[in-house]
Amino acid sequence: MSTTLTMDATGRLVLPRAMRQKLALKGGAKLRAELAGGSIQLTPESPVHLVKKGMRLVVVGFPKDFSAGAAIAKIREEYDERLTSHRKCK
Repeated sequence: MSTTLTMDATGRLVLPRAMRQKLALKGGAKLRAELAGGSIQLTPESPVHLVKKGMRLVVVGFPKDFSAGAAIAKIREEYDERLTSHRKCK
């Protein structure tokens, strides 16, 4: 998915709703901006991270509205999309 964005006079950009929804971004979400050659790459920073507790790694920082089932369904959907697009290329 790609689009052309217009920066306002103060340097702000607005991400289209479809992009925000696809990445589950809400107001106040933090994005990491990196220069990659002659382009800018934006990556959402996840509040979820791993913490070592004893011999185990534990996932912490889930948002209150986190749903493991929805997350798994989204991952499966993205995987299916990649398989489908790969098959079309051949």
